[in-house]
Amino acid sequence: MRPLHNYIFISIIFEIVVGFYFYTLYTDKINRYHEQVIARVDGALKSAINTFELVNDNFHSYQSDALAELIMQANGASVQERDAIRLQLLQKYSSFYNTKKLSSMDILHLFDAKGNSLLRFHKINKYDDPIIKQRYSLQQLYQTYNYQKGLEIGIYKESFRFQYPLFYDGNFVGAYEYGIGFDMLIKEMKKLYGKHHLFILKSKNIDAIVDPDVIASRYQKVFIDSKSFYFKKRSKHNEIDHKRLQYLTHLESFKKTLSSHKPSAIEGYLDGEFFTISIKPICNIQTKELGYLLSYIQNSPKPIFIKTLVIESILSFLLILGAYIFLIKQLRHKIYIRNLINLQHNMLIVTDGEYIKDANDALLKFFGYKNLRDFRNKHRCICDFFLEEEGYLQKEMGKETWLSYMKKNPNLKHRVKMIEHKNTKIFELDREDFRDSNDVVVSFRDITDELKEYDALENRANFDTLTHIYNRNRFEHFLDKEIHHAERYNEVFSLIMLDIDHFKEINDSYGHDVGDSVLKELTSLITIHIRDIDIFARWGGEEFMIISHTNITQAKTFSEKLRKVIEEHTFTHINTVTCSFGVSQYHIKDTQDTITKRCDEMLYVAKNSGRNCVVSYKG
Repeated sequence: MRPLHNYIFISIIFEIVVGFYFYTLYTDKINRYHEQVIARVDGALKSAINTFELVNDNFHSYQSDALAELIMQANGASVQERDAIRLQLLQKYSSFYNTKKLSSMDILHLFDAKGNSLLRFHKINKYDDPIIKQRYSLQQLYQTYNYQKGLEIGIYKESFRFQYPLFYDGNFVGAYEYGIGFDMLIKEMKKLYGKHHLFILKSKNIDAIVDPDVIASRYQKVFIDSKSFYFKKRSKHNEIDHKRLQYLTHLESFKKTLSSHKPSAIEGYLDGEFFTISIKPICNIQTKELGYLLSYIQNSPKPIFIKTLVIESILSFLLILGAYIFLIKQLRHKIYIRNLINLQHNMLIVTDGEYIKDANDALLKFFGYKNLRDFRNKHRCICDFFLEEEGYLQKEMGKETWLSYMKKNPNLKHRVKMIEHKNTKIFELDREDFRDSNDVVVSFRDITDELKEYDALENRANFDTLTHIYNRNRFEHFLDKEIHHAERYNEVFSLIMLDIDHFKEINDSYGHDVGDSVLKELTSLITIHIRDIDIFARWGGEEFMIISHTNITQAKTFSEKLRKVIEEHTFTHINTVTCSFGVSQYHIKDTQDTITKRCDEMLYVAKNSGRNCVVSYKG
């Protein structure tokens, strides 16, 4: 084969490689776009749910005590008395319900201590039925006395429910439920993200629970790959019309996506328009998949991506035709590698472990050099910049060089610290060997911001946002470890629960800002007086917990000291604050529930004994 033919062959191969490269860029663009769509839909749904949750948290803060008192009166009351209490509840909250159901509420449902329906504001003539027998969420609430939220199908409709336990004088008296339907969720999602949305539910889940008359009037059925689904008909929020839905049911990509049971996005074309459909599986409170949220995004960028792909491919072909003789004569291994690595955003070097043979512009920019020659005049190895810190790659790893260490430990995450303009940056390294060569390509991916975001998320998950001490979730983790440790080594610790006396009166009299100030000042005061080995956390509201590595006698003495310190302290806004304490020591076979329950019982005794005192369990 003559040399010219070789040149042409090389040019064709290179054009194929470039074409494949641009096609890879195109698929990456589509995939990134789909990931963004999925993330935005998921974020919009979560934000919409959180919006309604915040609305009800506000209602709960101000009305839970009044609701608890009325429901407590209804428990064990006669039929006539329960009717009178229902009437009183209607008179008190009907205006609120009728106002909120237009914007942020579909359901307001009250339950007595046995889990019977006391009052449905959305169906006031239906009451006293044992609704707990049909509802998993209520069964969980009544077993754990914990707040529940999630999607659940009811007799009359599906809705996203927020369920709150109610207590009166420390005793569980019942619960109430705040529910929103899909229309409201879609309306709120449109405020946050726009677009068109539709919920479709598996018909077998609806048929098993919902009243048949309700199904006939409320839902319309659609078949997808021999499976039937319902969607709500006659809703102004259902903006994915029937024509588009029928089109989707015939797309193989749509059927395949549904069968994957994972959030996905697909492309479609109808009536001269490219569009994107996001498919998000929707689960109930039991994490059982009930159906899907479909989100319709008009004006898909796919045509632009295709156009860009075609233009880039044509231009690259013309460029190769016009300059192939020059490229064949001038192109060498070094230039070829240089062009490829400069396409990367990450810093890249080509090295044999001691000498940098090549590097991309990202690396030169990071270290402030105009060209590789100037860099190599001062530094033979990039490892000269590695900061010596435990847990990170060093220039020498024992008897190994850093590059040899990476090769011998390919499954480890290799990280280094380097300084850019006085700012410490953390990089994750990846190594790729050349064939038939001792040279290695090493990439340096900047993960500094990723680690900061991870630290911020971990901080929010473990610490109370107001007082900056451990939150309940993190405290329960520590308590579980203490219990296991005590069981294994036969050691002793005590649990102290304290509660601010008359805290509701502080909020009512001075406002919630002063109440928050009291909580923070009290936290700072206690932190000063506890030991470093003790665990201090906010349990909830005005309640706090301390794990004290002492026996019950010492813990009670310490609690009495704390009580006195708090009583004698002059608080910024209200001068005097007192606290009641409940103390209990760990016993063999104790669980989190048993020891915290004893502490809570002791705190309850302290409250009923006039407050501002310490009561310990003497068993």
